Amino acid sequence: MESERWYRAAPPPSSRWSFVPARSAKPDMLESIITYRGRTFDLSLTRVHAAVARAGDGFILSVHNPGFTGQWDDEHGLCVLLLEWLLGEDDVERWVRRVDCLVHDVQDSIPAAELPARVAELAQASPEPHWLLMQGTLGSGDPILVRVLRPLRWIDHPRFDLHTALRIPFDADEQGLPRAAASDDLGGLEDSLVRALGMRGMLVATETSKGARTFHFYSDAEDQNGRDALDAAARERRSVTARHSLDPGWRKVQDFA
Repeated sequence: MESERWYRAAPPPSSRWSFVPARSAKPDMLESIITYRGRTFDLSLTRVHAAVARAGDGFILSVHNPGFTGQWDDEHGLCVLLLEWLLGEDDVERWVRRVDCLVHDVQDSIPAAELPARVAELAQASPEPHWLLMQGTLGSGDPILVRVLRPLRWIDHPRFDLHTALRIPFDADEQGLPRAAASDDLGGLEDSLVRALGMRGMLVATETSKGARTFHFYSDAEDQNGRDALDAAARERRSVTARHSLDPGWRKVQDFA
């Protein structure tokens, strides 16, 4: 995101100053008693209930501290800060799907200090990046096929902040899906696009429905060559359109996550 660009533009570290793109873990803070927005909290009493999300790629966390009173606007900020001290800002983004603050502790909670080990276990057990094929029906009744890269996490590729939607019409059957020859053509086009983009970007999802396939690419907005590789593909086929937009948090593909 923007902090990554600031980090890349920062001067080299010196004996007095260094720059980082995200808040680092400081687990020792959980041994502190702090004052937060005028209230005192003993952080060593914090407990966490960690439930693995349905997709198996992160946690839904419920955070309890005896000092919580249900003033959620204040306490949610402290919950997130606690997690960033425990895990670091990047790993909160990478592994935490939702954070709830609890006035009352729940069964099977753990001391907050044990959370990093739970996260490390999940990270070690997580599968390598892979493609998932999903199918469904649009509101119009037309079928839709979605192929998406899992895990779908911008934090693993912070430089890729430019979203490109490349839409390619094809010869469709009565359901709006590609006929055999069109399917082969789309597969060949995808391979050529991925090769042309190379390490400058990545394909993260495709949508196929109503006679068109949309490729969702991300690349570095500061690298014109990546964008040019996709624009060149659009120019080669008159019916192909390419739409570019800044999307550092990959919000345009979150429906597929």
